[in-house]
Formats: sequence, structure tokens, C-alpha cells
Amino acid sequence: MKRTISKNVLYGIIGVLLPFIQLNVLHAQVSSFQTEKGVPVFPMFDAAPASAILGMIYINSSDKKFYWYNGSTWLELFGTLLSGKPSLDNLVINGNFYLGGTVAGTYTYKADEANAADESNSVYTWYYATDDKGTGKTAIPGKTGTTTQATAGTATSYTIASPVSVNYIALGIKPHSLPGANGSEVLSNWVQVLNIIPSYTSASIGNQTSGYAENGTTITAVKGTYSTTPATTGSEGTPVYQWYWATDATGTGKTAISGQTSSSHTVDAGNTSFGYNNYSYLAVGITPKTISGISGSEVLSTWVPVWKCGLGYIVAHTTSDGFSPINATITYETVLSDGNCWLGRNLGATTQSTAYSVTSAGWYFQWNYKQGYYWNGSSTVPTWADNNPNNVPTWASSNDPCKVLGTSWSLPTEAQLSVLKGHLTGSTASDVSSNSGINDPKMYIPLAGYFNNSTLILPTEQSDIWTTTNAWQIYSVYNQFYTYYVNDKSFPVRCVHP
Repeated sequence: MKRTISKNVLYGIIGVLLPFIQLNVLHAQVSSFQTEKGVPVFPMFDAAPASAILGMIYINSSDKKFYWYNGSTWLELFGTLLSGKPSLDNLVINGNFYLGGTVAGTYTYKADEANAADESNSVYTWYYATDDKGTGKTAIPGKTGTTTQATAGTATSYTIASPVSVNYIALGIKPHSLPGANGSEVLSNWVQVLNIIPSYTSASIGNQTSGYAENGTTITAVKGTYSTTPATTGSEGTPVYQWYWATDATGTGKTAISGQTSSSHTVDAGNTSFGYNNYSYLAVGITPKTISGISGSEVLSTWVPVWKCGLGYIVAHTTSDGFSPINATITYETVLSDGNCWLGRNLGATTQSTAYSVTSAGWYFQWNYKQGYYWNGSSTVPTWADNNPNNVPTWASSNDPCKVLGTSWSLPTEAQLSVLKGHLTGSTASDVSSNSGINDPKMYIPLAGYFNNSTLILPTEQSDIWTTTNAWQIYSVYNQFYTYYVNDKSFPVRCVHP
């Protein structure tokens, strides 16, 4: 088997051989070389020829080395046969080694030794592995292409993304020469991808009303200072917000409020889809994210109560609750008086006034029955029903209409209403003044009359309010307590919270 090499390569070989071969021997051998188009041809064998003479030279096909026979022994003349394949040195990768960071490689191209051909379209491939030894080496899908030494820093750039967030990456380059020869792929060192952790120092609720998340107001999420670990490894992106409610200030029963994932929330204890009520507590959770989408841990604000006496109290009344005659969402004023919290209007009233109106009168209730009646101006809703006598001395708690507001609400006792009476002013109707220890807004006692069976009586002249033991009547210019234990009359209700 014979192989040819170029004339330039031959001259190089001869230059190396000169120190080993006497000129007269070299002359004798070269003059007898086989030639092809005037170029000497060295033979290539799998092993040293069995018969040899002084000065014979051959190329070993296994190790690609030249051997010269000195008359007794075959001697290796120099290194491997000149390669026709390109190679490269100094392959390194630099950049930001974290998810979302950009990295790139640089290297030095080495032309093939035979013809010094220029580089053309060397192939690069990014890999990831599970450790710095390259365990589980896997090509990153889609992260391959062509480059040259001059363009490598741009052409090989890669913005790190999953699945390498907790692994190692490396860059492989397979050199390619202009004539089309491919060298062996060279791999850079393995570099760990840092696990970025974005965070906020705190979360809080803005636009509170004296420490409360007042019904009807829009509260806002306030995020603390943003940072990442390691530092400066990921710019701040858009955080994720989630509003929660709970039953107490420690977060018991923490529940995400459906659909409330913006940076603000309009408080509405009457919105049944939210799940909370006037006695609930609200908080906001803020989850930091880098601009590349890496999420940190949610930070939760302190729990803020929805209501205190003096703030609006929202109730979503429905006929299914067994008390309410119609479906209505009402925001009740609440007034603090002598340690008790009173509704600022009758139960069921949609407006607040001293004069009679269908909207300010509220609903009417028979003694010791929980079903309310609404007067729409021409008839009652539901249709009036005469109940059997229920002449017990005290209104049963299970029938107390005020329980529709919450278990802590109730009809007032005679003693509670008597104290409140001391603050009343007015003539044809009464209101509670803002002095004498009572907070604004004023609490109005409107003229509402009463129902005798299904007939509305004296709506513009008097108002009667149930207590737990009797009824309190206001008639024109005077007010006094009367005892009513009759089931055929219905009076309004004013609720109190201790």
C-alpha cells in the first residue's frame, strides 16, 4: 500500500532526516525513490518490512510515524504524519452563568499542517451535564450552529434557559477548513449554572383606613426592596400578586381570593365569590420574578382586618338565608355608642333617612319569627302569612333576624335601647347626634309605621322597633316603651353588636 505526500511536505521530511542520514546514503536512496509525476513516494506498511537495507524509510499505517533503518534497527525519525485536519486551542466560555444570563465562547483556530487552509463554518454545540465531569452530557436542543474564530463571541452566544438551571454547561467546537476538512470536536471546561433566587424584603398593604381594609376602598400591594442571590444576577421582572383572606390575624384558614391577582383589591365583604366577610382578615402575597421569568418565594404581608365599628358593613342578603325577603347587597353604616356598635339604619334599609320611605323603612318582622317582609309600595314580599300566636317573653336567638349579619349581632335589649334613647334628638323623627360619645355618621331612626296583618299602619307618624323582650315605639313628638306580644303585627329591627 502506497501513499503520496506533497512536494512541500517531502522537503520538510528531508530537512528532518538530514541529521540522521549521511548525505551520500540519502542521495543514493532518494535517487532510487519511486516517483509519481516527479514527486518521491514513501511506502506505507502496517509493520516494518522483513527485509530492509540501510537508509530505507517507510510510514507506519498504524501510528502514522516515519521510520528509518540504520542497518540493524528501525528508528523513529519524528512525530506523527502531518495532518490534513484543522484543530483549535484555547476554547473558553465567558459570560453570566445563571438562568437568563448570556454566555459565549472564544477559541484559536489552527489550520491543518498539510496545506494551512483557512477556517470555514466550524460547528459549535452547547451541552449541559449534571456535574463538572460532564456526567450525562446532552446537547441542548436547538443550540448549535456555525462560527469562525473571528465571530465566535457573537455567533456562539447562548441565553441560558431550562433545563440547565441547576446543571453545568460547556461549549463544543468542531473545526472545519475551507477545503472541507473536519477536525475533532474540542470541548470547553464545564461551568456551573448558578441557581438565582430573587426576593423582596417585605410586602405590605397600602391605602388602609386606620389599620383596616375598609369595605368599598381599594387597597394596594406594596413590595419591598428587590434583590437576587447571587447579587446582580437577574433584573427585576413583573411580580405575581395574590390576595388572601383568613379568619384571624394569624392567618388561620388562609384562602386565596379567586381572581384577585393584581396589585390592588377593592374590598367587598358582600361579594360572595370572594369568600370573606366583615370579620375576615386580608393579606397580599407578592412573588418576585426576574426579567427572564425565574420565580422566588412569595412574601406575605401582615393580616389586616376588614371591619371595625364606624366603618361600612357590607352584607349580601339572599332569600335563601331564611331571614331576608329579597336579594340585596347593602352597606350599613355602623355607629359606636356607649360601648355598643349599632347599625346606622334599620335592617334591610337601602337608604338612611329620618323621614318615611320604602327604602329607609327596612324590613318588618313578626314577634319571634325570623322571616322578614319587604313593602314594595303596594304589597309585601313575600306574601303576608299570619303566624300562630308565639307569645313567649323573649325572642329566641335562633329566630333573631340580626343573626343574618353574623353571630355576634342581635336584637337590642331594653337596657341597650334605653341608653341609646338618651342620645336621641328630633321631633317628627329621631336621630342620634354626633356628640355625647357617639361617633359619626349619625344613626337615624326613621318613621316606618308597622304592619297589622298585611296592612301598613301610620308609616309617616310613628316607628316601632323590636327589642329582645318588647317593642319600643316613637310616636310623633314622644317616645316610650310598649310591650307587644302579638303575632299579627310586624315591626322594623335595629341590630346591635357588643
